[in-house]
Amino acid sequence: MASISSDSEIIITGADKGIGFEIAKQLVSQYRDTTFSSEQRCGAGREGCGTLKKEGLSVEALTIDVADDRSVAAAAQTVKSKFSRLDILINNVLDGFTGGPSSRALFEQTFSVNVFGAASTTEAFVPLLEKSAAASCYYPPIWGYRANPTGPYNFVDGPSYRLSFLAISL
Repeated sequence: MASISSDSEIIITGADKGIGFEIAKQLVSQYRDTTFSSEQRCGAGREGCGTLKKEGLSVEALTIDVADDRSVAAAAQTVKSKFSRLDILINNVLDGFTGGPSSRALFEQTFSVNVFGAASTTEAFVPLLEKSAAASCYYPPIWGYRANPTGPYNFVDGPSYRLSFLAISL
């Protein structure tokens, strides 16, 4: 990971639960003054931030739905006006939708979040990353989201999930 300091500005999408939450918790615990923003979809980001704040950690919830370009643009504008730069972007959203066999709608929904969402989020934050002395962008889901076959994500085994996972891994 890039060099992190107490004044690093970091965005972690999907930090309301799972791997994203743990990444935020570990990094904020180590760098207490670092500001982390986590994704909020359906209010979950605020709950994740609330949990970390109760532990005395410095975090902020950022409203962003990676499947909605307007939401992504608004989030980038919020970060720009608040921090003027971004040092690290951690694209941690990877949803495994269920809902029947390999239907077009299921593929569209899965790719909208997992592939196009990550790409548009990265694109929206590039201007802020370019203002950093040492910017980095990460995709933790490709680090082994499914490494534990008995873990909570073993249910997402449909073709739409596997193909979106492959696409973001390339």
